[in-house]
Amino acid sequence: MFRIISNLAVALTFVFLALASNAKLSQAADAKSIASLARSSDPEIATNAKQLVSMLQFRNWKSTAGTNLRARFGGIKDRKIILVKSDGEVAVPMQALSAEDQSFLLGVFTAESNMLAAIAEAMKAHDLSMTQLEGELKKLRTELATAHETIGRTKPPANAETSPKVLRKHLEAQGEKYVGMRVKFIGVTRVSIKNSGFFEEAKIKAYVGGALGKRTEVPDWGVVNFSDSENKLFQNGFAKNSDFADLILDLNSDEKVNVYGTVQRYQNGGKNIYGITIEAIEKTAD
Repeated sequence: MFRIISNLAVALTFVFLALASNAKLSQAADAKSIASLARSSDPEIATNAKQLVSMLQFRNWKSTAGTNLRARFGGIKDRKIILVKSDGEVAVPMQALSAEDQSFLLGVFTAESNMLAAIAEAMKAHDLSMTQLEGELKKLRTELATAHETIGRTKPPANAETSPKVLRKHLEAQGEKYVGMRVKFIGVTRVSIKNSGFFEEAKIKAYVGGALGKRTEVPDWGVVNFSDSENKLFQNGFAKNSDFADLILDLNSDEKVNVYGTVQRYQNGGKNIYGITIEAIEKTAD
């Protein structure tokens, strides 16, 4: 019994370090704290702590642009990944990291979440207070879900292979037949997003407030422009800034991507126009 309580004390010290600093576990705890948890007699706590010990070491990171960096994961701040170098730290959008690094980060978040869940179960077995721990566990699970959503916005949606390929001319000539359908623009370039300016604000209000019926969310959206594979400028893409602004701003003007979205009809100046609500922007191998 004493050994179990001792392990719980170590675990609680680890958790409250995180709570006191308002940071993720991987940021708040030093190597000694994690190593203590790795020696826990509880196999679930020990297994996940050992996994974290190995994950929080310096490693090579690679961006989608091919840039390499030697650093260790330092947590999340303002929706960006903190990478700690030997001489400082940098903050990068998760979607700017390679697919391998994104999978690695999901593993870190999952290990943290699993370890807290194991600690929670051990505490519950001994009638210890759960309030703060459950709050931290909920926060970690939210971050994990957000990470999955962020990565999902850079990959084709489910059943995307059945979505029709379109160009600007298709929506201009036959837009009505595509309303409510998910479509895909393949190999587009010069992607940009803008939410300020008279014309952009009017267009967002007409599309988001009219076609989507989300009047209170209009300020959160941006107009997405891009050139389709026939080099024709499409100016009726719409996306939430919080979901896509960082991703789009990190693209080079000549970088080819595939854009997936659902077609909606809206009126601007008394004319029917067909735009898309963007769901994913996938970088291509070209």
